[in-house]
Amino acid sequence: MNRLSGYVMPPRTDKPPLSAWKAACLIHVFKTLSRQLKKSLKAVCLSMGLPLKKTHSIGELRNDLLRAGLVIGIEDDDCEFLDSIYLPSKYPLGSALPDFEPDSTIALRCLDLADRIIAEAVDIVSSRNRR
Repeated sequence: MNRLSGYVMPPRTDKPPLSAWKAACLIHVFKTLSRQLKKSLKAVCLSMGLPLKKTHSIGELRNDLLRAGLVIGIEDDDCEFLDSIYLPSKYPLGSALPDFEPDSTIALRCLDLADRIIAEAVDIVSSRNRR
């Protein structure tokens, strides 16, 4: 079971078009996952004695950890993918996801990345706290 899959949607009272409802739900998922990933990476940074950085970029946080000598299991492509979803959904310029319709493939990729990265961050922080 995915750690993040416990979210239950409230019952629908009105009936917007399915695609609008689906897009709104997926955008909420993207924002929530991105926040959780950033908080996890920031916790790792703090556990390593790095200063808290105010940023919305997962790639920037990952690069800070790399410079400090810690390799996190997230590739450049994954960082770009996650940052490309979060920033437009947080600060839309017309629509939340400008160049594509969100779909289950994108949502599942986000869930998989989040589950892996958060689990790794928890392991790193836990092992550093045991020292």
